[in-house]
Amino acid sequence: FNDYMAKLGEVSDTEIRRFTDLQTALTKRLDHFAAHGCKVSDHALDVVLFAESNEAELDNILARRLAG
Repeated sequence: FNDYMAKLGEVSDTEIRRFTDLQTALTKRLDHFAAHGCKVSDHALDVVLFAESNEAELDNILARRLAG
């Protein structure tokens, strides 16, 4: 996870420390792929797990995960 976050931050020129940073980095990558002709993707996710949360909780979860 941390290796992926570091690479995502590098290629999107975004320091990922908060959940909004992660959203920004992912949006930049989506924009990059769209600019290069990628308009559709199928990740074949059969189940998407979801739990309602708020920004502070998401920041806390991400910070704990980034800390190892």
